[in-house]
Amino acid sequence: MIKRISCTVFLLFSLLSSAKESKQTNNKASKDPLNLLLDETNLNRTKVESYAPIVKKIAPAVVNVFTTKTITHNMRNPFDDPFFRDFFGDRFKKRLPQRSRKQQSLGSGVVVSANGYILTNNHVVQGADEILVSFGDKTKKKYKAKLIGRDPKSDIAVLKIDVKKIPFAVIANSDHVEVGDVVFAIGNPLGLGKTVTKGIISAKGRSIGLVDYEDFLQTDASINPGNSGGALVDIKGRLIGINTAIASRTGGSQGLGFAIPINQGRRIMEALINTGVVSRGFLGIRMQAVTPALKEHFGLKNLNGVLITDVEAKSAAEKAGMKEGDIILKLNKKSITGMKDIRLKISRSAPGTKVNFSILRDGKEKVFTCTLGTLKAPQKRGPVSLKNKNDGLFKGVTLSKITALHRQEFSIPKLIKGLVILSVDPNSQAAENGLKSGLVILKVNGKTVSNAVDISKVLKMNKKKSILLYLWSKEGKKFVTLKPKKAK
Repeated sequence: MIKRISCTVFLLFSLLSSAKESKQTNNKASKDPLNLLLDETNLNRTKVESYAPIVKKIAPAVVNVFTTKTITHNMRNPFDDPFFRDFFGDRFKKRLPQRSRKQQSLGSGVVVSANGYILTNNHVVQGADEILVSFGDKTKKKYKAKLIGRDPKSDIAVLKIDVKKIPFAVIANSDHVEVGDVVFAIGNPLGLGKTVTKGIISAKGRSIGLVDYEDFLQTDASINPGNSGGALVDIKGRLIGINTAIASRTGGSQGLGFAIPINQGRRIMEALINTGVVSRGFLGIRMQAVTPALKEHFGLKNLNGVLITDVEAKSAAEKAGMKEGDIILKLNKKSITGMKDIRLKISRSAPGTKVNFSILRDGKEKVFTCTLGTLKAPQKRGPVSLKNKNDGLFKGVTLSKITALHRQEFSIPKLIKGLVILSVDPNSQAAENGLKSGLVILKVNGKTVSNAVDISKVLKMNKKKSILLYLWSKEGKKFVTLKPKKAK
């Protein structure tokens, strides 16, 4: 059965919300309705002789995404070397002019409506100054795309092009996908142009630590750099996922590809188009997995469920009467398989939604009704700038804990721990001392640091005019001193 869905669009007063969950470029929600063509019928899992008709049906809707961003960096002073400084001091030290360059990247996207909405990955378009898309046809024409919105927590972004009579994908129900189903990955790998590879669904519900909310479809269809944002389609040529990542020791395909299920992508897309923000439900608990030892202690039948270790004050959980030591077994009568499962289910519910939890307390199962709150942005997880009066040497430096996306962007090995530098004000003292984006601060004055508070504590104890940084860079580890600018 094929049906069309039209989503009513509401204007948004402001980009900012208490959730701070998503990003977009406009102060208003999109004015164009999102019209999706859905086909949720089950597959006829029988033998086929050729896949050409399937590919011809979906391939025209897959686009190449070209992004351009401006990268600014400091030119290296050839005399800024320990050897020269030992002999000549700062005599030859001079700030060199900034150099800017345009960085171009390639990715993929999928047109999902006749009026030009395109689904892709957030990491494909993040930080882009200009976004162009091409259908990869004989005309080789490129169209300027507008960024409607993006959601870093799910790695989804929505673009729009104003082009008439364009091909678009039919949307399937990804909940119907089964392990073993034949699938096709279509995208722009390595900038070669539109490419189709075949495989099967290897697993469902995968989590690889790339973003906050993951429920990936795993496939052995060959996926390579440039495929990000492209289509994963079923045997009927319907869109079931957005290709997002690979697990590889070499950087190329090793049969471990991951795609965001289209049901998840569709929810995010509709929220970004309708309101410009993705609001997620919030319970307000800390939890741990049920171990075999805990299973035996509490007399549980299996390892399903989660054990509450703490309840946040004034949260939805506290208001519902939950407390530490409770074991959540079910949500709306459906079993909870673990921590990832309950996080996903709660995040899919809008703030204000009433949900029922089956909880084991003192050996008895009870039902608690809870009205979900709003998930707010974490206070110290994102990029931070040091503002303490003792942190003046770090003025203009933006730091962050290292995430999976940072490791991918700056090629940071898994064993490296510390704070990654995301940006440096080119006119700052830190820039003059050689700090730049992509460097990782491992230690300050010999002390390991893992957050901005650690750095502030070390600096408060510093009695010298300079501080010693131990840094990681692509070229290797090194020591750098930060010292205030000499008065003229």
